[in-house]
Amino acid sequence: MKEKDLLNKIQLYVTSIGSRLFRNNVALSVSGRVIAVRSRETHTLQPGDFIVRKGRLIKSGLATGSSDLIGWKTVTITPDLVGCKLAVFTAVEGKTGKLKLTPEQAAFLAAVNKAGGIAIEARSIDDVASVFEGTKSEQHRRGDKSPTD
Repeated sequence: MKEKDLLNKIQLYVTSIGSRLFRNNVALSVSGRVIAVRSRETHTLQPGDFIVRKGRLIKSGLATGSSDLIGWKTVTITPDLVGCKLAVFTAVEGKTGKLKLTPEQAAFLAAVNKAGGIAIEARSIDDVASVFEGTKSEQHRRGDKSPTD
């Protein structure tokens, strides 16, 4: 399964149980005046290449290492606010095959868990279900488990 397919399935699953996750793409791109090269010129560019004049780097997404999916898990808090709902910040880093967390991704997941959110590495819907159905969520909020559990 491709990572994109796994992330799509995770999003559909959490939506079906009343929570929400959004795709968070982190990227670095260039902005500036773009000139399309349509024929050979005196430099070594080929047709279809672009020249960017006065370019600026643009970073998008939350931060380097931030998770593929971010959003919330809705929980009901007790006892002093019985019946009130609370959105707990949630981050899911999807991985397939032999792919592993980068140090920045592991640090992001650890920071979310330490702050009281829920952050996991997910290789399947079952990984997400165990957290969203409550079997791991309390352990993660307390920081008892590593972000890759």
